[in-house]
Amino acid sequence: ETRTAFEGWPLPRAAFGEVLGRLHSASGVAIDVAFSNRSARGPDDDMALGLAIQQFPKPLVLPVQFDARGGQVKQPLGIFLAQGLMGFVNVLASQDGTVRNVEMRKGAYSGFASQLLPDTLVPPLLRINYIGPEKTFPTIPFIDAYKGVVPPEFFDGKIVFIGATAPSLHDIVETPFGLMPGVEVHANIFTTIRSGEFLKPLTPAFAYLLILFSAVLGALLILTIARLPVLIVALVA
Repeated sequence: ETRTAFEGWPLPRAAFGEVLGRLHSASGVAIDVAFSNRSARGPDDDMALGLAIQQFPKPLVLPVQFDARGGQVKQPLGIFLAQGLMGFVNVLASQDGTVRNVEMRKGAYSGFASQLLPDTLVPPLLRINYIGPEKTFPTIPFIDAYKGVVPPEFFDGKIVFIGATAPSLHDIVETPFGLMPGVEVHANIFTTIRSGEFLKPLTPAFAYLLILFSAVLGALLILTIARLPVLIVALVA
């Protein structure tokens, strides 16, 4: 619906500027959309977003992307950096293709979501503590924010992540809860950092003790069930 309203992708940058103007009551905004090239709609389109960023009164984070194949770093154009922060959006996929971890620093850049919590100490490699599957976070269409369908007070005090969720835009990754848009992965990274509840991998010794404890507990449970003075006869109609 959003892309249809704007006649395809990428959306006009002036539209992002319009939405930013409606988000001044939010606590912070992170836009997971690349602005590394000049707008195909002309310099006025870039100027409209640049002005909205300059006027935005809260923390605003824009994405930096590391291109592993070409060795390039794609960052926003200078016109968008007057007030905006930058954070890299790359995440780490395990051998099975699932995104469980994210680096908190890459070269001169901090992680995308962590830029909204600059005073929080985080481990160099963060295990993402997902709070649920796709759309666990309240999600509204970009076009509704643009048209003012959503009342401004809805955003009061909230952290707002803006990004692509359509599968055709190829920003969907595998997570422990199934497929999820990249922007929602970053929202989960943010909540992980803000909670301060950082998951740690089990040491081999502790994992062995946990398996041994589970085996003993299972044996005791079987013995207990065998001694219960109750017998259930299942009736199958």
